[in-house]
Parts: sequence; C-alpha cells; structure tokens
Amino acid sequence: MKTLTQLCVLALLVSGGAAGGAADLMRDVENFSLGNDYLTLRFHRSGIRCHLTEVVSALAKRTLPIKSDGFSVGIEGGTALRESDFHFERATGEEAGGERRLILAYNDRKPKGIQLRVVYRIGAEPFVRRHIELIANQPTPIRQVDAWLVGIEGKASGQGFGQPVLLDDTFWGIEFPGGHNSFANGTVKLTHYPGRTTDRFVSKTAVLGVAEPGRVAQRFQDYIASIQATPKEQRLFVNYNTWWTLMPPTEKNCVELIQLFKEKLFDPHGESFDTFTIDDGWDKKETLWELVPERFPNGFGPLVEPLKGMKANLGLWLSPSSGYSHAPHLAKLGYEHNSNPWYCCQSGSKYRRDIVQRVTALAKQYDLAFYKFDGFCPSCEAKDHGHLPGPYAVEANIDAYIELMSAVKQAKPGIFLDPTCGMWLSPWWLPYCDSIWGSVSGDYPDIIVPAPVVRDSATTTRDAVFRQRVREHPGYPPAAIEHLGIIVITPEKWEDNAIAVVGRGCRLLTLYINPKFFTKGDRDWAFLASVLKWTRHNAPTLGHTTLIGGDPFKREWYGYAHFAGGRGIICLRNPFIEPQTIKLTLDESVGCTRDGAAGPLTAAVVYPRHEVLKDTLSYGGTLDLSLLGYETVLIQLAQALPFAVAGQSRQASACKVQSAGLSLQDAGIEGKCTAVVPEGAKATMHLLADPRGTGASAIECSAHVNGKAVPVRAVRSGGDQAHSKHPWTWFEFALPAGKSDVMVSLKPAKGGAFSRCEAGWWLWAEHPLAKGAPPKPTEPLPLPIGQDTRRETITIQAAKVFTAPRVWPKADAETVWLDELPPDDATQGWGKLQTNRSVWEKPMIIAGRKFARGLGTHAESRIVYDLSGGKFKSFRCLVGRDEHAQDGAIAFQVKLDGKVVFDSGPMNKASAAKAIEVDVYGGTTLELLTLDGGDGIGGDHGNWAEAQLVR
Repeated sequence: MKTLTQLCVLALLVSGGAAGGAADLMRDVENFSLGNDYLTLRFHRSGIRCHLTEVVSALAKRTLPIKSDGFSVGIEGGTALRESDFHFERATGEEAGGERRLILAYNDRKPKGIQLRVVYRIGAEPFVRRHIELIANQPTPIRQVDAWLVGIEGKASGQGFGQPVLLDDTFWGIEFPGGHNSFANGTVKLTHYPGRTTDRFVSKTAVLGVAEPGRVAQRFQDYIASIQATPKEQRLFVNYNTWWTLMPPTEKNCVELIQLFKEKLFDPHGESFDTFTIDDGWDKKETLWELVPERFPNGFGPLVEPLKGMKANLGLWLSPSSGYSHAPHLAKLGYEHNSNPWYCCQSGSKYRRDIVQRVTALAKQYDLAFYKFDGFCPSCEAKDHGHLPGPYAVEANIDAYIELMSAVKQAKPGIFLDPTCGMWLSPWWLPYCDSIWGSVSGDYPDIIVPAPVVRDSATTTRDAVFRQRVREHPGYPPAAIEHLGIIVITPEKWEDNAIAVVGRGCRLLTLYINPKFFTKGDRDWAFLASVLKWTRHNAPTLGHTTLIGGDPFKREWYGYAHFAGGRGIICLRNPFIEPQTIKLTLDESVGCTRDGAAGPLTAAVVYPRHEVLKDTLSYGGTLDLSLLGYETVLIQLAQALPFAVAGQSRQASACKVQSAGLSLQDAGIEGKCTAVVPEGAKATMHLLADPRGTGASAIECSAHVNGKAVPVRAVRSGGDQAHSKHPWTWFEFALPAGKSDVMVSLKPAKGGAFSRCEAGWWLWAEHPLAKGAPPKPTEPLPLPIGQDTRRETITIQAAKVFTAPRVWPKADAETVWLDELPPDDATQGWGKLQTNRSVWEKPMIIAGRKFARGLGTHAESRIVYDLSGGKFKSFRCLVGRDEHAQDGAIAFQVKLDGKVVFDSGPMNKASAAKAIEVDVYGGTTLELLTLDGGDGIGGDHGNWAEAQLVR
C-alpha cells in the first residue's frame, strides 16, 4: 500500500484522467475531493467537523448538494454514537489494487475512548463504496448501525429490505442481502443489525452510484454484473431436475433415465443438459445429508460416468437450513435447531461448521456442478446460538449462509448455485450465487386466465407473476430469476410453454420433463433439442431483457424484447382466445438503441413457423402483426435472415359462421349459429363461462350439432387458488366438416344459480396447408411445428358479462344491509368474503369496538354491487382493521362508477373505525376496495361494519 499524503490538514482533489481511469490526487486546504471520471465526492472540513457536501455526477451532468452526511452506531444500554460525538482528526489518501481510498479519522476525545474511521473506496467504475471502522478500549455491545445517513433531494423508485434505494440518477444501498435501505423525508438511510459485542467493528459496506437520468436501474444492474459470482462468459446453464419424474430417485431409475436422454437427445441431436440434478428423496432424513443406502448403495458414483459421456455433471438438491424433516432428527444429534423446529439455525456454531464441511465434501466427491439450495430460514428466536433474536438473528444467519455458498464456490469453482425457498430477490445475493427463486406462483402455477389447455393458463400466470417481480425489483437483473423452467408432467401440448420460458431470457433453464408425457415420440425429442440449441446460440442476446406489452391477467398481449450486439429477439404471447393486433416501434421502449440498430434489420418469425415479416427495418421503424388465440411467436431481428426463403405463401379456405351470439334467458345463457368448416380442417367450438358473485355456482354446458347432443369437454379453474379471480369453466366440443347447425346452453349446476356471468363463444380451426419445401435454416432455430397449418379463430360472441335483472330484497324498506345482499363480484387476496364476522371467522372488532353486522374481507379485495333500480340515496358504513389480525397498515376506498368517493388513508389496529356516508343517488356501480396501506397485505383483515344502502 502506498501512502500518498498524511497531514493534519489534508486536501485531496481529484481531476479526471482517461475515461474511467485512476483518480489524480492533488492538495488543497479546507476542501478535498475523491472521484474518477464518472463521479466526484466533495468534502469540506471546518474545525473539528468534516462533511460530504456535494456529489458531482458526470453521467447526469449535474452537482447534487448533500444536506447532511452522517452515521449512527447503536450501543445497548447507551446513546447511539453519531458523527457529532466525534472530533475529526485527519484525512488520509491511499492507493492499492487499482482502488483509491480516502480515510477520515475521528476520535471521541475521551481517555481510553473510541476511535472511528470512515473509509471511502473508488475505482474506475461509476460508483463509490464506504464503510465504518470502530476501535474501542473494551468490548462494546453494538446493535443497530446506520452506516450512512444522507440528506439529499429526490424521488425513490425503489427501496426496501435487501433492495437498493433508486433515486432519480443515483443509487444507494448496503452491499448485503439483509440491508435495510430506505428513503424518507429527504434522507437516505442504509442500516444493518450486527448485534455483536466487540472492541473491533467494521460495518457492512455501503455503495453510492451515479447514472444518466432515466437509467438508474440499468446502471445499478451494470454494477451488480460487475460483482456477480456468475462468470460473464456463462450465458445459459441447462439443468435437468428429477422432481415429478423420479419420486423417489434411486441408482437404478436415475441410470435408466440418463440412458434414455443419451439415446433420445444426445446421440441423435448432440444436445444435452449441463447437469442432471437429483431432487428430494436421495437423502436420509435422520442424518446430516447422508445418502439413503437402499436407494444408492454405491453412492452417486454409478451416475457420474454416464453423465460425463453426455458432457454433463451431477447436481444435487439440498436444504441449507436442513428443512424437509431433517432438523428434528439433527436436533437429537446436538445440532442447533431454529425456534421453528423444522429448520436448523444456520449460524449455530456446530451446525454452521458441519453443514459447510458436508456440502463441500459432496461437491468434491461427486464433481458436482449444480446445487439447488431449497429451504433457507433466516429467522431464529433462540437466545443460546451466539446471536440475538429478531433482526440480529437474520443478519447472523445470512452471514452464515453466505459463508456456506462462498465455501462451495471455493471448493468447486464454476459450480452453479440456485437458492430457492426462503429467499428474496435481493441483488446482493448474486456475488455468492447465480440465480434466485422469484416466487413466481408455486411449483406449478395457478390457472387464472381462462384457457382450454391448462398449461396455457399456467404459462400466463407464471409470466404475469414473473413480470410483477421484475417491476417490484427494478434493481434485480431479470436474467437471474429462477422461474422453474420447462415443465412437462401432463400429456398436453408443451411447445408454446417452452418458447415462452426461454423467451424470458433467464440464465438458468431447468427441465422438469417427464419423458413419458412426450406423446409425439421422436418429434418431441427433436423439438427439445432444437430449443436448447437455439437458446444456447442466442443466449448473449437473451440476457438483455425489456418487458413489453400489457397485463397477462387482463388478457392483454405481452412479451419480452432482447437487444444486444446489433441483434434483437422478441417473444410475444396472446394469453386469450381473441386475436390481438400489435404495433411495435423499434426504439428504447423495446430496449433497442439507435446504435444497436445502426444498419437495416430483417424481421423474421422463427416460431411457430419460419416466415419473413419485414425485409428492412431500422431504428424508429414499426413492426405490425396479429397474434391469434393463445399464440406464442418468436421473432429474430438481424442483418441477415436466419433461413433461406423457399416457395410462396400457401393459402387455406376459411370457416364461415352466422350467428346472433349468446343471449340471457330464464334458464341460463343460450345461443345458436350455423357454421361451415372446410374439408380437412380440425374445428372445435369453445365457450367460456365465468359466473360472478359469492352465490355463483358451477356451470354446465350442453351442445347440439344438427339436432344431436354431442359430448362436451370441460376445463375448470377451481375457486381456492391464491391468485384466482373467479372459478371459470371452459367448454369445448368438436365440429365436423361441412355445414352444421349448432345450439349451446350454459346453465348453473343442479340447485345452483347466478345473477351475473361472463360468457363468450368462439370457433377454433386448424387448417392444413398445401405441402411445400420448408425454409432451410442457416443457424439453429426451433422446429417450426406450425409450418404446415394455419390457425383461425372466429368470435361468435366476444366475452361479456351477462346480468340478470336485479330483484331487490325488501323493495320498500328504507335500508338494505349488504350482509343480506350477495355482491355482483367479489375478489380478495386471501380467504373468503364473510358476512357478520371477520375474514378469520371471528367476531368483527375494530379498536375494541365490536360489530354484529357487516362484511369481513382481506386486502387486496374488491366487492362490487350493481345499484341499478335500487333507488338508493346513500351508502353508510364503518371501516377499520380487525383487532384479531397482526398490526400493520390497511386502507379502504369506495368508488362510485369508477370514481373514488371515499379514501380512509392508512389505518392500523389502534385506529378507531372511520365512518363513511357517500351519496350514491344516480350511480350504477358501487365498489368497496380494501387496500394494503403501503406495507404489503400480511394480516390485512378489513371490516366493513354496518354496511348498508339507504333509500
């Protein structure tokens, strides 16, 4: 280390050299600076005080004034130590390893007192680091540490536990997945909870970065890319997982499955996975991750060599906190178990030592290249594990988990680590692992958006939640989200799902494929090989992801755009049966820059067919196309076509339909049509029935073709899924070629009823095309499975809500209580809507006041009433958070015909019930909204007490 200057009064002034080069230090008197060509920190010394006063951003081309600059070190039983408690002594500049360091030294001027140093480090990148060092004359019980408190103007687009504070053109955070990073009232606060007693303390490191206006999230992701564990050259990792196929796994069935992949995938197509991962079932629960000898009598050795013959390695599933029934047994062996007995304490001294030894030993012994770490528990309330309870335990257990992952990476360089359950999408995990489970709707997603194929609806849900996670975590790179990959565990068509999965652009592609569901035989294997080849070939481009389109849950088209190196890939999907028209502009809205599309590009569909969309497309140009029902389309943009154009377009005859659509009758919803289907086409009729309201029941469908009843297939969503809006049913029946007279009827199941029901009706046809020479690929492409057919969907009745005339109870009564009136629509984030009791089915109590009547719900909820014909003048109610729930913020809104007419603002358990009385005269739609209050929906039990409509 080279000491540049060390004086009682020191000035460091940084002037730029070459772009991104080392800092140039010069002397001044009271003012000094540290920086590079991207940013400069300016400090001012005045007597015993020294403060950061400005941040100069070359990227934003502005100077950011710093209103305050400090720290706080909490001491148990005493007052927190702050910057004002210390006298500034000196500033020292140092250089080491391509980094410049500025050290500000302080002391408290007490005999045998505390010395403190604030250390800044900067290299050639557009960010600077800072940490605090404390030296005491005796062990000191350090608790909460605010490593940086900064007064600065701005508006935050991101903040939170393990998340960066993203301001207009700066980012801030603790470089630790358990950091508490916040921005409120003009102050950035970067906090962690060491909870240790020591005489030598070094805080977690804080980071400040700068960005161009509007690019702070991208600059932050660039910073993360510079510190991530994943090698930059590694663009895609393909992992096969035995879950859903081998339950339980054994030596025999694993070897047989590996051999099947060799015969069907590797030998004929030259494709393979990077790892074959054995999931739950290999482990003996009574031990610290020993093998079950009856299942693997020879260890994993017999699997390693066959995998090497396929250019693959072994991977293992394992719980880092020894969940999944291990912990209760390990407690008997003396290992520290969590206050939750189903997990071990990650930071317990004995467990911490032995789990590292066991996990690294397995990796070395079997040359592992992948770990699925499933089940990390950061919390622990035990008081004898060497940590304090609460947030201090969380920090200690995160440190222990980081130690485990670091040890594995050191023992097996290049191993891919994939933590799943128990994780959160903090980008500061990525210096230690390669991807993180994104909680994107369970192992197999809920089916929410109606579809005739369950896998299509599940794909929509996975995409919708994936996109939600990306927007919730703007600093986290989408490529590092674990999304469970391609799942084939039913005989349904799976190709569209596979393309949607790789279209997200994630670096980990896991295959949960049970080959017994490859119903097309060798064609399925060939398609899988083509997808793997295409994804590997295009991985450098796919790693740059921009979300485009609308909300999948609202049945809007959506997709992902990827641009890099003068190439582009766009994946588009229609989550519903009705065709949608798309107009894309080639600009920053899809992630394309002017430099990235400098030359003319060609746009070609490479899935489900090979087709030229546009010969010449430049920056600012538009791409127009139509997405058919449930269609997934993959488009490549490059200077050359990925295939040789062959032949001319092939046409097919169209279907014809005459109908007046559906209509509401006394017995249900009915309709008639006359349809003409060309010879050779495969045609089916499709109907959607989505009853609304709490009293809605299951729907049945009957169909007649040319006067004869025909069998009808039904796909039902179920009503208790986490994200479900309504228990819809999709009906489908075949239609023969030629002319057909069709009659359909949708009715409630026996004994049921509905007052409102969304219904739609469509003809779906797959037309064969005349045989022609397929385009010849010039690079790896997915098999064009739709090359020889053309899909056609005709809307007979667009989806709409049919509403029966409202029959008002007690038409002459002055008041109608809502607990006596089934809502026309009701959705909520947890549980079921209750009447005259809370959502927990307990008495409704708001701040000690008990109510006998009303509605009990849970955020986020929406309860809708059609007021037509009711002649009501007002709506009255008292709202509040139910006393039985945990504390937190909740809010209530009332909307009339879409306009907010009441807003409670945030309320907690101590908040008295707020009275509502709003004028509803002349209104049609009344909506009662229970909202999360800004801190998530946990425990948000909301009561609408004494809710009534008044005439």
